Amino acid sequence: MAVRTRIEPLAQSLRITTADALSPAARSRAIAAFARDRLREAQAQNRRALGREPAFRQTVDGSTGRPLESVNPDRGRIGFEFDLALDVLTFVMDVLRSGSPVESGAYRAAHMLFADGVEVRAGEQPPAASEFIFLNPVEYARRIEIGKMRMRLPGTDMVYQRAARAAQRRFGNVAQIRFSFRDAFGTARGQRANRVPALIVTMR
Repeated sequence: MAVRTRIEPLAQSLRITTADALSPAARSRAIAAFARDRLREAQAQNRRALGREPAFRQTVDGSTGRPLESVNPDRGRIGFEFDLALDVLTFVMDVLRSGSPVESGAYRAAHMLFADGVEVRAGEQPPAASEFIFLNPVEYARRIEIGKMRMRLPGTDMVYQRAARAAQRRFGNVAQIRFSFRDAFGTARGQRANRVPALIVTMR
């Protein structure tokens, strides 16, 4: 499972193991060394889960761009936040496609991704967003999802519900992934016939 790691507050947890005789600068260095060890552990876990090391944002006492050794030795906070959104979104799209019925291929090709209401086309880098939505606008998507359409292969209904469970199992510690029905973008709102299966992803 991929991880997003925050290491805070470090000074309190290290106070027991760092001698009172150490200077403030020495205590800051000890905290920085501990933080680097935790970062290496998180990177190793992400490599195992994702096959790569995702980019991360480092904060020291609430500021970015500062060296770890500048942490306040008494009330310091160091955080490493890994950008796992791309991995989560790629996984969800892969599961949706692999679980789709492929009699004509139209349903499988129709899955769409929106970032805060703006479509993210295939091959584009998803922007930062508060909410990502996957949906399928084909007219029979709802029937497939609720099991009202006869499928040639068993297990190819409830595509979005199955994908939500798989994604939540793998990435539930860094994102909330839930199934719902949403109005298809560009259609009249509030009409049941226009509501299609959707996955809503919000990063923690």
